[in-house]
Amino acid sequence: MEIVMASLVAFLFLVPFLTRDRYLLHILILSNVMAILAVSWNLVAGYLGQLNLAHAIFYGLGAYASGYAFKLFRLPPLIGIFASGVVAIIAALVVGIPCFRLKGHYFAIATLASSQIFYAATGALSKITGGEEGISGIKPLLKSLIANYYLFLILMIATVFTIYMILRSRLGLIIRSVREDELLSEASGLDTMKYKILALCISAFIAGIIGSVNCYYQSIVTPDTLSISLTFGIVAMVIVGGFGTLVGPVIGAYLLTFIAEYLYFILQFRLIIFSLLIIFIILFSPKGFLDLIVRGMESIFGPKMEAAKMELGEDDVSES
Repeated sequence: MEIVMASLVAFLFLVPFLTRDRYLLHILILSNVMAILAVSWNLVAGYLGQLNLAHAIFYGLGAYASGYAFKLFRLPPLIGIFASGVVAIIAALVVGIPCFRLKGHYFAIATLASSQIFYAATGALSKITGGEEGISGIKPLLKSLIANYYLFLILMIATVFTIYMILRSRLGLIIRSVREDELLSEASGLDTMKYKILALCISAFIAGIIGSVNCYYQSIVTPDTLSISLTFGIVAMVIVGGFGTLVGPVIGAYLLTFIAEYLYFILQFRLIIFSLLIIFIILFSPKGFLDLIVRGMESIFGPKMEAAKMELGEDDVSES
């Protein structure tokens, strides 16, 4: 499996040499953006076991922070990107501290409400946020489409590697233990609230950074970056790819982004197709599309795939 994944990454690096289709490269950039958001969201939802429906807040505020950094203060892009990560962390503290006092579906509802509050605020504060038109005229970080393609690809790989290292660390072990049995974790002396907030801050920081970088790429930021529909799209990608796995969200992000873009001519049917696809995955492969791939490769390579599952970060959250 390591060889397969390395081959896929190598192929992605070679894509600009194989095609000059600008639209395809743009879709691949969007796929990497969504993959980063899906992987970062999965840290809290899949591994910590907390269904956060406020992920769009961190992405959107990161984008707006970069927009303001450029339009109002003329700050260098690197400072704007770092500021976006900090703003996302502050938002994570504002949302997480009160919401983590709730459990289960109450936490999900609270984060959903928080997302709607932030989204509504962008419309209500139109003199500051620019209203529906948002903030435009932002100078691109990189002018070349190919350079942007490699930037987002490297950021996606770096995000997956970062989450992988976190999951292999003591923090990753604690995150899983909180998901499995929070009361037992507290009884063993762990400050579970601290670690839940820490996981949310890491997730938010990644979302804020990619929101900032994408803001420079798109040269505009609008209230849609804070829309709850974005979060639902991320959830769908993780479910389709593989909930509680490391590589699954990337697969789901690529798959659904390509479906959404290439089925744009039947816009009114896209939600139906997405819904049917999610139902299919839930019925026939509850662990996601990644599990279908692994099972297919198991039939070819046999028991060698067991070690590959562990390397992919597969974690059967359905049994937790």
